[in-house]
Amino acid sequence: MNGITVESVAIVHLDPTDKNALDPNNVFDAEGLKLITDATERPRKEKNEIQRNAERAIKDVETDIARCGEGPPDRGGAPVEGRGDRARGGGAGGARRPRGGG
Repeated sequence: MNGITVESVAIVHLDPTDKNALDPNNVFDAEGLKLITDATERPRKEKNEIQRNAERAIKDVETDIARCGEGPPDRGGAPVEGRGDRARGGGAGGARRPRGGG
């Protein structure tokens, strides 16, 4: 026997075909376009969903804070219940604790 027999091969790099080079009327190219689109769109949609969920969670927390009578910390607002006005650096009208042991 002459020659070499290949026992195994490993593909280390594969470049995809440009989408513009594929013909959507060709059944094989259409399947390739579908796979390429799915591979690129799914991560984008997942990223957008994660961002929307994070924004929604922040808005929910801000809404809950507003319902409790305190504005978001960066926008200034009423003090947290039970902390008195000392938590905001003074002012009038806050609850005060008596000094001393009693």
